[in-house]
Amino acid sequence: MDGDSLTRMGLTLGLLLGLPGLMLVLMRRFGVRLPGQPSAAARLAVVSRLAVDNKHSLVLIRRDSHEQLILLGPAGATLLEADAQRSAAEREEEERQQVEREEQVAASRAALKTVLQRLRTGSASEAPPPQPQRPSFPSLVEGARPPALRRHLDRAA
Repeated sequence: MDGDSLTRMGLTLGLLLGLPGLMLVLMRRFGVRLPGQPSAAARLAVVSRLAVDNKHSLVLIRRDSHEQLILLGPAGATLLEADAQRSAAEREEEERQQVEREEQVAASRAALKTVLQRLRTGSASEAPPPQPQRPSFPSLVEGARPPALRRHLDRAA
């Protein structure tokens, strides 16, 4: 092995190891999701899975607001129930949670927008932060003094 073949082998090895790494970096940079990674707005979820026997299992899948009951086996998948019934309370709870999430996102966006506007205009540095007001309880403070201290303060006054 001479120096030329060692150099070629090193460059080939670097190319073979560098290309997958470069592809991964580019995929992350441009937001390409890899299989198996959950998305932010997942519309599909496996609610539950039940093994019937060694070869068959029942799967309850939720897509948006619909649920499907599917039997999986060696012959394939069979749709048993197209829209499995959920109770009205479950649907209302899910809708309420969705509305709460949307409200939280909207409130967060509004707060972020005001902070960004303040930072852009420079008004955040001009206005001093509000100072908390301390409550004063002179009657409680006077009553909390021990009697000997009260007598001493009365003589000094």
